[in-house]
Amino acid sequence: IISNCRQSLSHLEQVQKLGAARRFCSTNAGTENGAEAPPPPPPLHRTNESLVRNHTTSLKGKFFTVDPKIVNLFGPEMYPRKYVTRTRNYFAPTSWSDRNKCLGESCLMIREPALDILNCLKQTNFEAPAVRYVLHGRHGYGKSLTLSHLMCYGHQENFIIMPFLHIDAWSKKYYEIAPSTFKPGRIDHITNANIFLKHFRQANSNKLSKCVTHRDYSWSARDKISAGSNLSEVVELGCDRLNFASDALNVLIRELKLNCKAGNCKMMVLVDGVNTLFQDSTLVNKETTTYKHGPYDEQYTSKFAKVEECSNFVGILKLLKNDYKNAAIITTVRTENIIGWHDPSYKSYKTRAKDTRPDTTSHLPFALLGEKGW
Repeated sequence: IISNCRQSLSHLEQVQKLGAARRFCSTNAGTENGAEAPPPPPPLHRTNESLVRNHTTSLKGKFFTVDPKIVNLFGPEMYPRKYVTRTRNYFAPTSWSDRNKCLGESCLMIREPALDILNCLKQTNFEAPAVRYVLHGRHGYGKSLTLSHLMCYGHQENFIIMPFLHIDAWSKKYYEIAPSTFKPGRIDHITNANIFLKHFRQANSNKLSKCVTHRDYSWSARDKISAGSNLSEVVELGCDRLNFASDALNVLIRELKLNCKAGNCKMMVLVDGVNTLFQDSTLVNKETTTYKHGPYDEQYTSKFAKVEECSNFVGILKLLKNDYKNAAIITTVRTENIIGWHDPSYKSYKTRAKDTRPDTTSHLPFALLGEKGW
């Protein structure tokens, strides 16, 4: 047995030497005239073009590799340790990130809706009021990943990115809330806003050099920002002071709109599931500080806050208005964001088995946004 193994090893060494000799000969043949051999073409389902600006209809349906630096710049979420079970990603859905970890790469499909919006963005007159886009489709059609594709474009073209990709979680599975420090009767998403500002600082820190505040702001005797200060000071305050994070986010939204009007910057607003902001109610309970799992009784549901009672939702709705320039507003509508009554998870499969009626929930924008959102 030992002899046979040695013979096999010697034969393997001969094969390896022969293969190395062939590679050496082919390399010499390719570089004999001083020119290196061209790299092999990519597979039919891939493209080497990673600059989103150059994506055209000829590349529709192909995959391109996203620079890992962009993925790491926007996610994963910088959550407090006690919320470790709720990991989210600010670049793309968590399922996409998990697949990338398994496959050891980060790639996106070039979809037709993304190409249509890219074509519009290239021809947009940014001196005119902001153009608003709404992506719609059934669950699983790639709306969220289309936003990720457009986020790559915005980052490469030096837009300030405002990625509200988990606005549904702010309404349903929020982290921690507190009474508003600015307007009595409203609710602040202090932890969600704090996490968002940390990601915003990481992704846009080098894009705020020309952005300034247009008025004085005062939160306490120590926490004050004067007019003319760099806008990054507002972001730093929201990152360092949890209690003021929600108000700092609203100040950031107001000041970014003013800076866009002044021509100091360009901004891309991305909201996944914008119909969350146009529903009758949220699952935010006004008398508790953290999210509570259901099912809920009538006494608990009677304390649910409306969208207009959440200060950050009001600020984001103002950001969606096209009353400023140098901006692009891209949103999606999702049937999964509808808040309604349903059975607990341990009973839902029985209900689905008994219910033979088809799902008639419309995925069209008017049905999900309602008259107010439309």
